[in-house]
Amino acid sequence: MGRFKKHPVMPLAACVIAAIILTVPAYAEEEGFYLNLGAGINMASAEFEASPGFRLSAAGGYNFSQYFGLELETGFLYNSLDEGWLGRTTEYAAQVPVLLNGVIRFENESDWVPYIGVGLGGDFIFFDQNLEDIEVDSDDETGITPVYQAMVGVRRKINDDMSLGINYKYLGFVAAAVLGYPLGNHSIMFELNKTF
Repeated sequence: MGRFKKHPVMPLAACVIAAIILTVPAYAEEEGFYLNLGAGINMASAEFEASPGFRLSAAGGYNFSQYFGLELETGFLYNSLDEGWLGRTTEYAAQVPVLLNGVIRFENESDWVPYIGVGLGGDFIFFDQNLEDIEVDSDDETGITPVYQAMVGVRRKINDDMSLGINYKYLGFVAAAVLGYPLGNHSIMFELNKTF
């Protein structure tokens, strides 16, 4: 954390966002269930080189108020990896996360709804590796690890119960964060939201 310095713009931006939220009349969205479907690009942040891949996601949740909802999210992430570790060349890494997210929506009288969220869960990881130092063609490895997620996005209502949007999500590994390693996934996705 010592490498990062506080930027003077951040407090100002936070004040502007808070002022907008407090002054814009709330759009009273009813409580109820919803479904999110998303697809986009995924960039793995790791000690080895990774080509841009893709991420698919699906989430079902419940809005407890016009501001807050909980959702259960899963999906599929894929990246081709150029360099491995311990003398290994990793062909690809695939992930299937399962997350419980809390989402705060900034409902207003316009058709645009910004939101932020955080989540915790587990990630099923699959590696396909070529072993260069021993006479084995491939070695498939799997594992499960705790993960956390942070997201920010905006949706535009297209009718009373559907909206389209774009979001950014960071899926990070808990163990790597504790040890200080930059290991995680940056995703930018388009999404479809349907309320019931």
